[in-house]
Amino acid sequence: MNRYFEMLNGNIDSFGVITQNAQNSWDGGDTTQREGMFLCAMWYHFQAGRITSQDWAQSTSRYLGIVNQLNYKDGWALRRHPDPTKWYHDPNRMSRDQLTSNICALGYCNRPTLLRLMLNNLLRVGLFTTNTRENGATKENGQPITTLQRIWYFFGWRPTYPVWAISPPDFTDPTIWGAYIRGLGWEALWPVLIATDCLLAANAAVTLYQTKQGAAADDQLSLQMLLLQAVNQMPTPVSRLAMWIYKKTVPMNSLNVYFAPANNGPAMNQIYREIWADQ
Repeated sequence: MNRYFEMLNGNIDSFGVITQNAQNSWDGGDTTQREGMFLCAMWYHFQAGRITSQDWAQSTSRYLGIVNQLNYKDGWALRRHPDPTKWYHDPNRMSRDQLTSNICALGYCNRPTLLRLMLNNLLRVGLFTTNTRENGATKENGQPITTLQRIWYFFGWRPTYPVWAISPPDFTDPTIWGAYIRGLGWEALWPVLIATDCLLAANAAVTLYQTKQGAAADDQLSLQMLLLQAVNQMPTPVSRLAMWIYKKTVPMNSLNVYFAPANNGPAMNQIYREIWADQ
């Protein structure tokens, strides 16, 4: 594999996937997101001439093999990790953050698979992901809650202990559907992208405001994936505006904090450094 893959060697687990290894926990809760991010990075590096066509083919083959492991065949969703003994193997934990990078990645390497993913999203009224259970909770460790607490839980209350209860899934807003349109190459729907990109620009503006106030969260991975896709695949004047706004936040700052060496995660910030320098 290429030099970028070598940056991940300390975070590839026994399943061959990208995993968080803080304190040797080998937590796979974010594996799907990281795999999508890495494949997207390989596409951008390939387009910039930093990796060869053979490197790109190897990256694609590896990624699609992992997606096949993560595929939930009963309803074609994705899992977070291929280990069937862990909570993150449950497809009912697939959040918007985990989904976003994979919409972008599949658009770069396998549109038929992306189409199946989109059709599954449509079965949920086109509005929701499949994370209807609390992360970390299982039937074995989940504690019961009262009927009143279930109502509170539905509206956002979370106790300090794992709860085995149905949770509201993440909303797949218009920016997600813009990503599907771009990934599938549906150029006839380019005018729709102008509308979805307006929300992307608004998100970028809010992030810039929060950054200037010192209140921006460092987890900006989904926004970054959407913006990079939007200016590299079927761009619009609004997507370029959104990127112009977001670049004022200095995107590498959030990546450097989120993927700091002290967190013992994959060096995704180093992998994306040249990509953001290109923008």
